[in-house]
Amino acid sequence: MSVKVIIPFDLGHYTDGILKFDLQGSTVGEILHNISQRFPRLDDILFTHDGQLDEFFHIVLNKHVLSPADNPLTNQVCDGDEIYMIVPLAGG
Repeated sequence: MSVKVIIPFDLGHYTDGILKFDLQGSTVGEILHNISQRFPRLDDILFTHDGQLDEFFHIVLNKHVLSPADNPLTNQVCDGDEIYMIVPLAGG
């Protein structure tokens, strides 16, 4: 099944400027691991040393924000789904 993934412009330097992907996979985690295999530098910032999604990334699946309690990496995806990776901004 094909899932569209959109990453923030700020992360484009990790993906050679590519911001949209059509990837195969059955879970959010599988899709994100597919991207990180293609772009290993992205893996270093996307996942913690134990393979969990870094807390600074938020995942939106079909316009639904997945909270850490949702365990985003295990969410099933279907053909045509869209995953957005969001990096919240903070400051004052």
